[in-house]
Amino acid sequence: MAYISDLHCHPSFKPYNSQGYRFKPDGSPYTIWDEVPEDKKSKSKITKRGIKKILNSMEKDSQTNLDLLVNNGFKSAFCVIHPIERGWFNINEKKLTIRFAECLYNFVSQLNQIGAWFTGIPIQKIKSIRAELKGNQKLDYFEKETLQEYRFLVESEGVKGKDGEVFIIATNYKHYQSIIAQDDYIAGILTIEGGHALNVLPKVKDFTKPYEQHTPAKQRDIRTGVLTNIERIKGIGEHEDSFKKEHAPLFITLSHFYNNFLAGHARSYLGMIGKIFDQQAAMYTGITSLGKEAIDKLLKRDAATGERRVLIDVKHMSLQSRKEYYALVNGKDIPIIFSHGAVTGYSWSRFLGEDTNSDHELGYFSHVSINLYNEDIEAIVASDGLIGLSTHEGRMPGGYAKKELKEVNDRIRRNDRNLDKYLIQQRHLYIKLFMGNVFQIVKTINNASAWDHICIGSDYDGIMDPFDRYKESDDFNVLFGDIFAFLNHPLDVQIYEDNVPLILEPDDIKKLMFGLKPRQIVEKLSHLNIERFLSNYFTDTYRLGN
Repeated sequence: MAYISDLHCHPSFKPYNSQGYRFKPDGSPYTIWDEVPEDKKSKSKITKRGIKKILNSMEKDSQTNLDLLVNNGFKSAFCVIHPIERGWFNINEKKLTIRFAECLYNFVSQLNQIGAWFTGIPIQKIKSIRAELKGNQKLDYFEKETLQEYRFLVESEGVKGKDGEVFIIATNYKHYQSIIAQDDYIAGILTIEGGHALNVLPKVKDFTKPYEQHTPAKQRDIRTGVLTNIERIKGIGEHEDSFKKEHAPLFITLSHFYNNFLAGHARSYLGMIGKIFDQQAAMYTGITSLGKEAIDKLLKRDAATGERRVLIDVKHMSLQSRKEYYALVNGKDIPIIFSHGAVTGYSWSRFLGEDTNSDHELGYFSHVSINLYNEDIEAIVASDGLIGLSTHEGRMPGGYAKKELKEVNDRIRRNDRNLDKYLIQQRHLYIKLFMGNVFQIVKTINNASAWDHICIGSDYDGIMDPFDRYKESDDFNVLFGDIFAFLNHPLDVQIYEDNVPLILEPDDIKKLMFGLKPRQIVEKLSHLNIERFLSNYFTDTYRLGN
């Protein structure tokens, strides 16, 4: 394995959001190279054990600081720019039934401390966001956060790691190759997560109403903001503050957790947490008229003006939005990206319009619509796109797999007297689940070409619940070692065929390797598939349309 690349991670999220609020012990600001530790002060102020139990599984220390990446074989990372969505702090009490009242009171009364502990965002910044919501002020996501995090990443090129390591933002594939060829250098490729990064909201709570329900005057304001800010991330037009043209992000994850007037989003949370975080506005809907206009503008390329194409990442888009996007780009030499997540194992026919707890709880895979169905997989592979798989407890396992994992992980946490036995069992459970997702993709395509479209998109430092065996980026060497061992000596894995469970036995797995050696597959998953993608779509020839 020559090196590791990650299609979706957040190395700047914690250090950028700490600027001006939280400092290292010596009083200096955190950089992209530094480990930003868990906020234990905020944790100590959370008095409700139930809330602590829910959030304890989330990884609090930084998982992708660049020192960690460089020292563990990473040569590149797709660096996500991600403004904090205000929906996280807009708790809608009216939509909750009385039986949730006490839970809600406990949650809201300690929301500042909870947010600071599990996101790593300093409590002072959280307080300012909540005050902004309370006052229903104007919010320019781009000016206030997107542009500022971009500047932080640009300035990070001048900051070296502890042993003199260097971070450089790659501008095209040729530049990328020159960076990763140097010892102790790491290449960053810029991406954006969430179309809200382009929003200018006349009132911050405007996101609680779908685009079509706003007045024509407000729609004009929203539209002007989005289209202007697309020019600014591309570095074109007459704007004082913008990205450099050569830093136009390679792709944007069009949707995220909340309404952004562009495209409907998938539900992210079910059950009680899904009630507290109200995602209803525009959830499950399709692409708006503004969204179609924005997609056209993002995908536009023009060599004469230096306008680079920005690709679309379909993660977080509702199934309806995904279907509409596939139709828009069909046959147009535009690769489809799914940067981080998992698969359902099902076909589109099993989705009945909204997710339920049973979609998540009554299966080996999580069958919720934020994950890929088989037809999604076919569309992505046919477009020459990429699927980034994430070792995420909250996305990949369904209820059956979660139950198996919980029993083993609880015994490990208790330091069971048969600890060695349970550590081996944990390894097998996690790698079987992960490889089940991989082989669901391969079996769906049923061709060796499927192996060219799968990679890792960790979502590390994106406020996620990682597999206990692979909690940080330095565990990727363990992950790829486990994949290599599995491919040499396969175990039975469960996938789905025609919407029903199917067990793949070792002989079935060997056939689906299509003659590839375990080492070849590991190299494809760890970096070669991403490098092939970059060689085709991160060139000036492709992005400018030369």
